[in-house]
Amino acid sequence: MRFFSENLEVTDDLGNTYVFAGRGDAVGLQLFGDAKNIGRDDLPLILNRLPYYGLNELLHFWRDLRTQSSLHTFCDTQAEQQLIQAVEHGDLYVFQVTDGLEAELSSATASNGAGNNTAPAAGNDTPRQQNQQVSSAQPQPVAARTAESEAAVVPGDKADTLGESTKAESEVVQNSKPIDLNNITPNDVPSFKSGDFNKWFDARTPEELAVLYQTPGLKNKISDGLRGAGGKHEFMMVVEAPQWSKWGVTAQQVQEDFAIPISTLNEGGLAKGWKHSTGIKGSKAPGSKTAHNELQVVIQKSNSLSDYKTNMRVWAEKWINGGYDALPSGFHN
Repeated sequence: MRFFSENLEVTDDLGNTYVFAGRGDAVGLQLFGDAKNIGRDDLPLILNRLPYYGLNELLHFWRDLRTQSSLHTFCDTQAEQQLIQAVEHGDLYVFQVTDGLEAELSSATASNGAGNNTAPAAGNDTPRQQNQQVSSAQPQPVAARTAESEAAVVPGDKADTLGESTKAESEVVQNSKPIDLNNITPNDVPSFKSGDFNKWFDARTPEELAVLYQTPGLKNKISDGLRGAGGKHEFMMVVEAPQWSKWGVTAQQVQEDFAIPISTLNEGGLAKGWKHSTGIKGSKAPGSKTAHNELQVVIQKSNSLSDYKTNMRVWAEKWINGGYDALPSGFHN
């Protein structure tokens, strides 16, 4: 079985996961029975539903076959036409997958080679996990405290309270344990809906996040968790989590204190000279790409939360009606 290097996994605003793959990888991807091949007619709707960063990564991933230049050199209409033509000609394939590419790989590996933890590679290909860029330093596991090791004799009427406390402590210990950066998959990252994502994320170090973000599937899963329930514009851009996590910003702050409903930007008129993308078919988002790109530069050039807030004043005056004072609460606390 071939492990894939030329593919991109993205999730749309409805929570559907798609894998974009070049011609060579697509042949192997079709081996996965649950993968749904997406045709050219459905592609425009999917592109409209992709969040800004998902579309941004796709344009970087797929290049013009004639010039080998990034599709960012094209306008939105031209870039979309390039992608549609690539699908029509069989150069680019799109698959909808149930639980993400990693889960499809795991499932197919289990069915094709019981007892084999790493599927054999075809030709000179090497297993996918060996191709991932990971930290050379192996995280040292910590011993989790157990109820048995700290058990104490307590009155019967206190037993329920003790049980709840022990469970809470266990969850904290579990979320703060070092993770195996060599073997972690998207399935190991809690979803936001599970209620465990924020604790899991806050326990990660900036160094761990930098490594995790090198794998598209993990990056997408973490980004989805940071967006929370969705429908908001995050001023702490999820794509820059390894950067702003150095400033001590928590997942909840990203979702609440440094975010604003997209409807407030668009219908509410807070966006100044631009419109945030909504993922609705046929909708336009003039100026959104430029506003987001400039916001990303502000984050990248800031060295602390205080520094970021100061640097955001110029951005806010340009892109927000009401300027810095109209930004959400996180900028004023």
